[in-house]
Parts: sequence; structure tokens; C-alpha cells
Amino acid sequence: TPHSKLAHVYTLIRSHKQHRRAFLKSILRHFEDVKNSVNWLLYLADILAYLPYSTLEEPLFVVHHIEMTISVTGSSLLQHFKEALGLDATHDEDNDTMDSLCQKVIGDQSSLHDCCSNCQGCMLLLVLKQHLKQLYGLSDSKCQQYSPTEASTKAYDKAPTRKQGVVFNPEFVIALLKSENLNSKIVRSKEECLYVYFQFKNLLNSLDPFEHDEDDSDDKDVLPHVQIQDQPKMEAVNTSSEASISKKASRSRMSSSSSAGSNGCKKNSKKDAKKKRRLISADSSDDDRI
Repeated sequence: TPHSKLAHVYTLIRSHKQHRRAFLKSILRHFEDVKNSVNWLLYLADILAYLPYSTLEEPLFVVHHIEMTISVTGSSLLQHFKEALGLDATHDEDNDTMDSLCQKVIGDQSSLHDCCSNCQGCMLLLVLKQHLKQLYGLSDSKCQQYSPTEASTKAYDKAPTRKQGVVFNPEFVIALLKSENLNSKIVRSKEECLYVYFQFKNLLNSLDPFEHDEDDSDDKDVLPHVQIQDQPKMEAVNTSSEASISKKASRSRMSSSSSAGSNGCKKNSKKDAKKKRRLISADSSDDDRI
């Protein structure tokens, strides 16, 4: 199984919440600086992916801070990408294709190349978030409900269950590092930059935590009316179930009382039989005396 290089260090501090959180924050803070090398960020992401988390609160804490970082840096990086491609606010992104955007990229492409390099750390965080959610079975609602500032986190102190076969594998970053190692003076083409743009935008939109909030808010506008209509039916079901339960209880009481009565009758019949035997024996002894 994969093993984190700082697993031993983490086991020494994970029992203390303050030290544990400070350790995780110190690693996640490196992803906020776009000047850090992709190789270094990949090393840190691999550490976070395979740390021996002992409670459910630990991976939730990492996912929470990933969402905070993405909400700030991810949206700004996507905006820089659009500016480098010459896309304004009125542009319809639904009809974007590789060919249509290639025609818009004209002249100096240095800003586009910078965007491709700067977004790698954010893409690593997005893949890391997806990996932790799959590995520990963290749903979107559970991640949204979690807050590190809660007064009581006893619900998250239980040991997490890890799924087998879940591997942290950011293929696009690894492929980028392999190409840079083969040629240190690599110059990306327009198609390669646009491929990174589409990958980053799709990954950001698919894992954006705020999209689920919007969906939930739309559902909340409809659900109250449904619940109000269904309440009488639920009450009727509950009353009928209570009646059936009371009937069953009364039947059980009747059966228990009848069984108790039968047991009492059996005991009384035994006593009467003993008394008869004593009388018979007494009569026989009197006959012998006579």
C-alpha cells in the first residue's frame, strides 16, 4: 500500500489537535504561492494523500482548507486564463472548442504559458480533494457541514474507514513533469495550452463546492411545499402504526395473563392432588389401626 514519507512524524503529533492542524496548514500553505515548483507541490500533495489519518476530522480538515484555497486562487487563475485567451464577460463558454479558441490566440503567448504553469498547484489540490473524498467516503454534504471552528467535534473523532484500491494519480501533472525533464527549454504550443485550460476549467467546475450549494438552495425552495403536503399522510401512517402497536401490546398482555392464569391453575391442581393423596393415606392408616 502507498505510504507517506512523513507518516512517522505525523503519528507523533496527530493526537494533539493544535499541533496536527498547524502541521497540515504548513503544508497546504505552499499551494497558495504560484511561484513554487510543480515538482515540489506534487511531493507535498502525495504526502497529504497518504498520511495515516486516525480520525474522520483530519481528512475533512484538509478538504475544508483545499476548498478555501480553491475559492480564492482557482477563480482568479481561471480569470487570468480567459484574459490571456482574449475572452470577455460576454463570451459564451458553452460553445468553446479547441479550433475556435486557437483562432483567438494571436501574437504573444507568454501570459498563456504562465497560466499553464501557475494552475498546476490548484489542479493538484482539486485532484487531492477528490482522492480524499473517495478514499474515506466523504460526501459533499458531510464536507459542507464540517467546520473546524465548531465547539464540539466529537462526531468526527471516530476512526475513518479507508477504501481499497484508491490511488492518488494526477496524470496531467506527471506528464508535464516528464516532458519538462526531457526538454528543459520546452515551448508549449497553443493546443497544449488550450488542453490545460480545458482540463483546469472542467476540473474546477466539477469539483467546485459552491455549485452544490446552489443546487441545494434550489431544492430547498421546492421541498417545504412537498413536506407540508405529505405531513397528514405521515401522521395517518403513524397513528395507524401506533394503533397496531397498541393492539399487539394488548394481545401480548392477554396472552401473558392467560399463560399466567394457566400456570396458576396447574399449580393449584397439583396442590389439590397432594392434599387428596394425604387424605387417602390418612384414611388407609386409620383403617389399618381399626
